[in-house]
Amino acid sequence: MLKLDNRHANKIDSIFVVALFTVFAITAFLLILIGAKQYQHTADAMDLNYESRTISSYLTEKIRQNDTAGAVSICELEGTPALAIYTIENEVVYTTYIYYYNEALREIMVTSDSVFSLDSGQQIIQTAGFYPEYLENDLIKISITTTEGTTEYLYLTLHSDARKELL
Repeated sequence: MLKLDNRHANKIDSIFVVALFTVFAITAFLLILIGAKQYQHTADAMDLNYESRTISSYLTEKIRQNDTAGAVSICELEGTPALAIYTIENEVVYTTYIYYYNEALREIMVTSDSVFSLDSGQQIIQTAGFYPEYLENDLIKISITTTEGTTEYLYLTLHSDARKELL
């Protein structure tokens, strides 16, 4: 029978401990890499969802706040489709336009005699596209293209008659 002396036994024990530590370190490193990749994926998904949810919530709230007879319509500004929201304050009619211009959803509030350009609007959020359209008298479909290139649709029902005159 082969008998190991104390020096060889300590050497084998040391090699075993070093090997075990190396396996532990490699496993820990791989877990960190997997966690970092999963975190990046989650952060990217949250960014994409943030853009989509922000636009949907913003548009829904704007339309709901101003859903009176004839206050919401779809129009074109310099060939760009836009939502037009009309309000009256101190007997002056103001129009809030929400439109897509220069890779962003924008908003501008003007009076009927105001002169403005599309780049005058306040940038709301970066996006790749925005297209509102009527499906029926009281149903608006809004196509939103995210910066990632996916297109999502928002359907909003007007509770007032959208085709009636404001004044």
